[in-house]
Amino acid sequence: MNEQPAEPPCVLLIRASGEMALGAEEVVIQLASMLPQQGWKASILTVTDARDQSNGLFRKATALGLNVHEVLSRGRLDPSIVTAIRSLAVAQRATVLHSHGYKENLHTLAARTGLPTIATNHLWKRSTLKLRLYALLDSLLIGRFNATVGVSAEICEEMRNLPFVRSSRVSYVSNGIRLSSSASSRERGSSLERPLIITTVSSLTAEKGITYLIDALAAPAVARLHWRLRIIGDGPLREALEAQVRERSLQERVDFLGFRSDVPSLLEDTDTFVLPSLSEGLPMALLEAMAAGCSIVASSVGQVPHALSTPECGILVPPADPKALGGALTILIADPEIRDGLGSAAREAVKRFSSEQMARAYASLYRDILGDTAHSRTDPATTRNGDGR
Repeated sequence: MNEQPAEPPCVLLIRASGEMALGAEEVVIQLASMLPQQGWKASILTVTDARDQSNGLFRKATALGLNVHEVLSRGRLDPSIVTAIRSLAVAQRATVLHSHGYKENLHTLAARTGLPTIATNHLWKRSTLKLRLYALLDSLLIGRFNATVGVSAEICEEMRNLPFVRSSRVSYVSNGIRLSSSASSRERGSSLERPLIITTVSSLTAEKGITYLIDALAAPAVARLHWRLRIIGDGPLREALEAQVRERSLQERVDFLGFRSDVPSLLEDTDTFVLPSLSEGLPMALLEAMAAGCSIVASSVGQVPHALSTPECGILVPPADPKALGGALTILIADPEIRDGLGSAAREAVKRFSSEQMARAYASLYRDILGDTAHSRTDPATTRNGDGR
């Protein structure tokens, strides 16, 4: 009698999403796509706000044929999400729960499935009182997970310094993207008919620093050059940023594109990508812009200097410094050879950040915590259980 092959272990990836699949959602998509190569099944549980019922993660994962399930949320703390985690964990025969975000972490722990848990900290944002409270709440929760991951060395260090977290449970895993072997063949650069295209991709929130980018472009030395700015994304500061653009008389040169599903195509049509953030982990948008061969200007925050590891890969500037940002943009707008050189170097440098490498690192962590929890069930001297206590 032939034995049936063993069923691969399954991880349940848990992440809420709004209209546009942003950085953390892209990480979930890349993991779900690449984990099967590492011997793991992946199932996605994504939470949608019932007020707008728009979920970019669900749309993109469905289009890619991934195993994705959607649950509507009617509040920040919704018992139906806890029920959905329990039910889907059973239905998918999950062996590990992997959550991405403070609300996701809370609901994952509340589900009390007894399964090993892992949480990825993409960045604790603190630009508002509400976000600071959320960060505080999450800092109290993550010590209860079997493992925690930071997407930058700074995030890992912050978690290790918390009194509620065991340092041995904190790991650094770099974000990664799917790399294409083909380079863009289109011609970049400005002409009398075509301005140089500058693009930024982010949520429109204070920590993303878009206000400093607008001020940099409004400086006389930059404003007189031939460029056009595209801001991809949306958020609570959109109206204020649109007003700032009008006040700087840039309304004919700045386009607010909102949430877009064709970001890769827009990056292929971009000459210079700008990341003016005040704080970051390792932004997926930066990696995607590097892969597209854009010249890069970015704030020297988080893991960004690690990605742009040499001056040939991009120009780093201090955060919240419009003068430095404007100076860097002036150089790139005026000199196509520098732009081309930076773009080529960035495309080569991003090969260190592949989704395959990211999936391999997470698969190793999943195996580690499965082994740890199996040991805890057989060793009466061990007190660590499925919720990390």
